[in-house]
Amino acid sequence: MDMNTFFNTIYVIVGILVGLVCITATIWGAVVYTRARQFGRQQIVLTTTVVLIIVLLISSITAFFVYPRAKEITRGIREYSPTSALAPTATVLPTLTPKSTVTPTSGNIYHVSKNGNNDDGLSWQTAWNELNQINWSRIQPGDTILLDGSSTRMVYTTTLTIGKSGTATAPIRIERAAETGRNGRVEIFGGRSIPLPYCGQKKYAYQTSGITTHGIVFGGHAWIIVDGMSWDGIRIYGHSSHGIDMTSNPSKDIVRNIEIYDNGYASQNGSSWQPETDGHGVYLNGSNLTFEYLDVHDNSDDEFDTGVGSINNLIIRHSWLHVSREDPNNSGLPFNQCVHQDGYQIYSGGTQGGILIESSVIGPGLKEGTILGQQYQSQGVGATVNNVIIRNSLFTNKVINIMGFPRIRESNWIIDHVTVITPGSGQAEFQSLFLEGSNLTVTNSIFYGGQIYLPDGLAASTNNCQWKTVGSTSSIVGQTIDPRFVTDVSAFSASTPLAQIANASFALQSDSPCKGKGSSVTSVAQLIDSSTSSG
Repeated sequence: MDMNTFFNTIYVIVGILVGLVCITATIWGAVVYTRARQFGRQQIVLTTTVVLIIVLLISSITAFFVYPRAKEITRGIREYSPTSALAPTATVLPTLTPKSTVTPTSGNIYHVSKNGNNDDGLSWQTAWNELNQINWSRIQPGDTILLDGSSTRMVYTTTLTIGKSGTATAPIRIERAAETGRNGRVEIFGGRSIPLPYCGQKKYAYQTSGITTHGIVFGGHAWIIVDGMSWDGIRIYGHSSHGIDMTSNPSKDIVRNIEIYDNGYASQNGSSWQPETDGHGVYLNGSNLTFEYLDVHDNSDDEFDTGVGSINNLIIRHSWLHVSREDPNNSGLPFNQCVHQDGYQIYSGGTQGGILIESSVIGPGLKEGTILGQQYQSQGVGATVNNVIIRNSLFTNKVINIMGFPRIRESNWIIDHVTVITPGSGQAEFQSLFLEGSNLTVTNSIFYGGQIYLPDGLAASTNNCQWKTVGSTSSIVGQTIDPRFVTDVSAFSASTPLAQIANASFALQSDSPCKGKGSSVTSVAQLIDSSTSSG
């Protein structure tokens, strides 16, 4: 129950008590008045008349104040009718099922729609008409904010800046509406309608006026759930910096079912243009953050990046990180191949960790699928990332797929049931797996192509398959044999079109000698299909 409802309830209870007193006084006055007239007691008649008039006035005043509050409470009951509980959880993160449609048991439901009249947000008619019009002073833990997607799409052009935290048992939810006619895609558009330039583009009309910096800004808030409710249900694009900014140490937040692309900025060198660094899909630090069912691609730099502060206890699952837009002048190369574009890079914050990447596709088109670490420098930049689990995921990048960082000795990495495809004919510059340090394990995985670099060896390695690999191949214990994918990848190379890789199936043929190994996520199509049909 929010504070408004609480005080309204108190008003109604007091009003009822006053009403009972008035009714009692009225009955008493009527009896006394009747008896007094019978016995000719004019003074008593006059007194009871005055009392009855006073009681009538008190009753009228009480009804005047109580009725609108009672009406507001009953309207809330009729409109919202909560039906199920959001159970408290003892874990660090709220244990919510994917694409959950749980209705909050406490709190109000508010609305945002371009068609609203920007009043109190309690209905679609009175909805706040832009994301920056949300009245966060009204929002309380347990409240839900629904975003109108119209029948097909609704475009918002301001930043969604989170203004308040939820609690462990009452998170604040921001969701795309599910009702028919309002469940189209919600788009958060930054204003830049011309896509970022490709590397070396000669003619480019760079839009800088009126462009919004970020799509969503979390600040330092906790227990927030932002959910597009289905694959790509919310779309964030066209901003001048990051799609989502989470660089003020937020915690215990969940982001799911969002597409983030074409965010960042451009720079000019002579007559040529190029995308610039520091324009990321998600720029983050903090702790206990979960990202599910995300489609993050084709931003100017990294899809995920921690370049300020540190990150601890992070989950990325059921997501696709990639660059699928090609350089039109270089077959097989991403449009932003001249910048350091990665799936996830961590390069600041010192010692940190607790990273889980699972059931995802990382690639194609990334320079590094993961690059988790950085040599320490005098200006404070540097990172050692320990306690990393990468499991049941598919990597399909041409330069580096899984990497800690050179001369950074990370510890406690688990690589399990991953499939790593590294086109490039085993050349040393194409890295399939690059790890240094202690207590590193690789199990039940498939490596096709690329260099294996494990100068410190592995603490454990069993039941793997590798083919066309070079380097520290003896550290990967298992079979050296062609895994026989459904798509023939034997001719894949540095010039293979990105779309061809993205459309390939890396499922194992029925007679594969590597059955039971590698990722159960075997293609982009399968990932998206499972994401849209589950829940």
